[in-house]
Amino acid sequence: MQDKRQEQMEKLAKLLSGNATEQERAAAKGEEWEKSKKLWDKTGTMDEWEPDTDKAWQRFSVKAMAREQQIPAMPDHNPESAVGELQPKARERKLRPVSNLRWWAAAAVLLLLLGVWVIRQAPEEAEMLQIATAANEKQEVLLPDGSKVWLNENSSLSYAKSFSVNDRRVELAGEAFFEVQKAEGKRFTIMAGGTITEVIGTSFNVNAYSQQPVTVQVVTGRVAFADAQKEEAVFLGPGEQATFGGASDAGGTGAAVQKQEIVNPNFRAWQSGELNFANTSLEQLSHTLSDYFDQEVALQDPALSNCRFTATFQNPSLEEVLEVLRLTGNFTITQTQKGYLISGQGCQ
Repeated sequence: MQDKRQEQMEKLAKLLSGNATEQERAAAKGEEWEKSKKLWDKTGTMDEWEPDTDKAWQRFSVKAMAREQQIPAMPDHNPESAVGELQPKARERKLRPVSNLRWWAAAAVLLLLLGVWVIRQAPEEAEMLQIATAANEKQEVLLPDGSKVWLNENSSLSYAKSFSVNDRRVELAGEAFFEVQKAEGKRFTIMAGGTITEVIGTSFNVNAYSQQPVTVQVVTGRVAFADAQKEEAVFLGPGEQATFGGASDAGGTGAAVQKQEIVNPNFRAWQSGELNFANTSLEQLSHTLSDYFDQEVALQDPALSNCRFTATFQNPSLEEVLEVLRLTGNFTITQTQKGYLISGQGCQ
């Protein structure tokens, strides 16, 4: 019995000092109410100790008479001694509940403190925040852990106001560029378009617009990217990207995660404001400009696709880029209802 009490006291001490394991804390939450109820039942039925004044006076009288007559108190032949012999046992029976009561009272205090601790440790439903952007709107978001997110147009980001102890989780619809702060033992997870992207600390871009493939492109660090259904991850380093078939494929059409080198150097131009063309074909140039400025830039003659263009721009307008193209390549730029048309002689 003493060993069991000691074991219970040690468990309570570990929980109150913060040295308990996750399993011990979880077990304590489930056992707390039952222990408290049993304790209440026991203490409620325990008899309160009251002194027996009659027997006490009788013991006192016998001992006083023995001293006066100079005889040993409570001899075996004295009938009064039988009463004297019974008194220590009766006293022991009366004191034993007092000792138990003190132990239960101490345990009650510890359980009360444990209850307060469990209540404080119980996870509360996290308050969720959502940031959304409209067309032609971009927004920079600072997360609770200090990580930064640049949200592209027509996108939304959902996350808890306070991250949990072991996990930092966000949900993305649309496109965002992440700079994740390193936090030892705390993974950072992005749920987007039926995929999971998991990192510790790095910078990367996630494109997950509805009904389009989900693409992750890494700038620094290392990223794990997986189909949320199969959870078979591929690992990406700087300059690498992976693509998943899209939200419409999530859930069992057999789409696989494809890994390759980043082919478009301007994948994060929407966030950095920099357009970089290094011997870029006009076909790729027209696609990049159309995506970046959200206007159609078309080639009049397919032979123009083989022409090359090299230049770097910082926060340019579409007209500025097309003017440089016109001057360096001897092309003609015509404005149309939808955007611009590039014409001229083709390239071999």
